[in-house]
Amino acid sequence: MEKAEKQNKGLEDQGVNVTPELREEVTHQFISNSGIHAALLIWCRNKKDVPVQYVNEFIKSMDRLQLEMATQQHDVTEKLGQTIKDCEEKESRCQQLQTENSKLEMEVHRLKEETERLQQEEKEKTDIQNEPCGN
Repeated sequence: MEKAEKQNKGLEDQGVNVTPELREEVTHQFISNSGIHAALLIWCRNKKDVPVQYVNEFIKSMDRLQLEMATQQHDVTEKLGQTIKDCEEKESRCQQLQTENSKLEMEVHRLKEETERLQQEEKEKTDIQNEPCGN
């Protein structure tokens, strides 16, 4: 990890804009290319003892990977939580709009019936006025 930080520092010293994504990529490349796991498998084959510095480096590597995994899981969980919250808000708004729409449809239906009733009454008045007086 220290080597990855030195690499990032070197890039910054060269005037390169080291974004969080670039920093993560450099760290990832160092971890995946450090070869400590493969070296331990080869060097320690058929041996009972492992040099402490190699074990310590391997433990650091595993700790970094666990931290990276936890960080990524936290980020994804946070994004998922926000997405769920946004979805619930939109669903609630949709239900409100559906309720309002139903009320408006009922009001339109009521007004149509009222209009038809008034037109019928007007027609009846006109018919009565147009009837000849006397049988």
